[in-house]
Amino acid sequence: MKVGRAIIRDSGLSQLALLIGPRSRTWYLHATVHRRTHRLRLGPWPVVTTDDARDKCLAALRCIWRGERVKAERPATAPTLSTVLTEYLAARKLGTQAGADLRSVIRKHAGDWAEGPIDTIDARDVAKRYRSIAAEQPAQANRLLGALSALTRYAHAAHGVGDAGLVQRVRALLGGTEQLEARHVVIPDALHATWCRATDLESPQVARYFKALLLTGMRANELRRLPCTGWDSAAGVVMVARTKNGKPHALPVGPALRKLLDEEASAATVIRVRGGGSADDERRLFDIPEKVYRAACGRIGTAIGVDWHLHDLRRTFATVATRCGVDGATVKRLMNHATTGDVTAKHYVQRTVDDLRPAMQTIEAQFVSLWAKAT
Repeated sequence: MKVGRAIIRDSGLSQLALLIGPRSRTWYLHATVHRRTHRLRLGPWPVVTTDDARDKCLAALRCIWRGERVKAERPATAPTLSTVLTEYLAARKLGTQAGADLRSVIRKHAGDWAEGPIDTIDARDVAKRYRSIAAEQPAQANRLLGALSALTRYAHAAHGVGDAGLVQRVRALLGGTEQLEARHVVIPDALHATWCRATDLESPQVARYFKALLLTGMRANELRRLPCTGWDSAAGVVMVARTKNGKPHALPVGPALRKLLDEEASAATVIRVRGGGSADDERRLFDIPEKVYRAACGRIGTAIGVDWHLHDLRRTFATVATRCGVDGATVKRLMNHATTGDVTAKHYVQRTVDDLRPAMQTIEAQFVSLWAKAT
């Protein structure tokens, strides 16, 4: 039990309990019927009196014994999933891309729930949808769970409605065999030469994109959406204005990557960007359709015998950097990971782009060496 909470059970009806928290008291039904555990929120005390709670508890127990589905009473003011999403984005102040990604996941996979009250989303319905999505797009299925977890917890904290433990219940329904574990794929050192040769068989743009991802450790979408103005060849610095954590990111590069980016910049084509802007702003280094690089990943994966995704290049970058002796704080800075909770790194240690350049050159040299080795 969490600190500051207590549970008092009714002496006459053991399935009825009062959960006492730091700021609230809430009635719950907690019972095991037909070898299945049921937990139902009956309402806050003193709005729901002891007698009312007993009546509600008995009525719910009768329904459960008959095998009927029982849901908690929903306040009339329960916000919709769409409303909670808007509030959550405003409260969290997420970056432009992170906010767009969250909206996209809800629109694509939970659009039919968006205009309904958030507390009507049932764990069994979510588990069913998870299975259907995971059959084709396992990563998207996990993103949906992550989005629903964040939004239901926010709704419970901000409005006192919704199921804060929704995703935990979904995982319990799925069971250990159905849950998708986090990927831990890293390209082995012995396969880098084969990976490089297979990559060179793809189109020049795709090959440069994959190698640039590996040599920078950047997130795939951040590099794919990087405008030509984000590459300063003279200074040898990549500038990412919009990142996942909302903070701009400057990354020095070594000679091999500088050559790749210069080649790509000279070949970049003008594309249309919403909102207008200058021609320079409309030119992206790597404007590659998703289906193109996904197909290339599949072909290269077949060649090296590893089922890899673009984000695995980021893991490989971090792994190789650590093996090269680069300290953890520098690796975190190179990958633009948040320093939340790390007081020293966040407020005291100041690293310039030039401070990071030796580490990037060491990492690049290691990759170039691995690419050159014979298998």
